[in-house]
Amino acid sequence: MAGLFDEVRRRSIGLGIASIDSVDGVVLYSIAFTIASSRSSVLVLDLGAGIGYSTLWIAAGVEDECRSGSCSVVAVERVASRAREIEYHVGRLGLRKTRISVWVGDALVFLKGLDKGVVDLAFVDVDKALYKDVLELLEDKLKRDGIVVFHNAYFPTPPSEFFKALEDGSWITGFTPTSTGMIIARPA
Repeated sequence: MAGLFDEVRRRSIGLGIASIDSVDGVVLYSIAFTIASSRSSVLVLDLGAGIGYSTLWIAAGVEDECRSGSCSVVAVERVASRAREIEYHVGRLGLRKTRISVWVGDALVFLKGLDKGVVDLAFVDVDKALYKDVLELLEDKLKRDGIVVFHNAYFPTPPSEFFKALEDGSWITGFTPTSTGMIIARPA
């Protein structure tokens, strides 16, 4: 499995796709594992999935603790060629309990189409200018005890409006000090 993860990370870098690093991946794995261990069914989103490096970490965490067989990860990627690579890479992961879907298109459009209160975990790595919009949409898409993780808390820094929305809204937040930082938030 480590070989697959390393290969996909190198491919992302080779394509010029900004990617999480392995420490971010371990954080995502841990959160996904924890979420899957405490629920009978799980829906996890990877918004801005690139070619699937973050999706692999998330899917592995969900798979390792999925108890019900009703565990799903949806990778959302706006570039069709990247989405095809996600399907290829997660197909090599050998998942038995976790279903992976790839949705090609804009993350905001995808989120608008979701029912309220269905998302257990969302990882957000879209254009930083969209973080505030994604946060606002996720507010009613997350389950009451759902979690959202935003990549790039430190570099490149999201717009100040995003941080203001976190502070002014009904969110409990924390920061994970990885190389580019991760913001972990849940509804208060």
